Amino acid sequence: MNRSMFGAAMIGVVLAASPALAREEQHCNPAPDATWLTDTQVAERITAQGYRNITEIEHEDRCYEVQAENKEGKRVEIHVDPVSGEIVSPRRQ
Repeated sequence: MNRSMFGAAMIGVVLAASPALAREEQHCNPAPDATWLTDTQVAERITAQGYRNITEIEHEDRCYEVQAENKEGKRVEIHVDPVSGEIVSPRRQ
């Protein structure tokens, strides 16, 4: 494959991935930080939904990112809306 074809192929890969990345960011809340729940409030809401053994709560891309175990005992990464406390995307690790 020559360089120009390779370059075109790479641009295609990046453009194809862009909508998926945009969808991920759409789940996050652009609200001002002053309206966000505290880490403790996030932990309480996650625990009330059956998650346990929370090991990390971070702010990332206008969401909370939480490392915990789900009801089945599997480690997951959870993205939580910082204002409502709603889980927007659980993922197994």
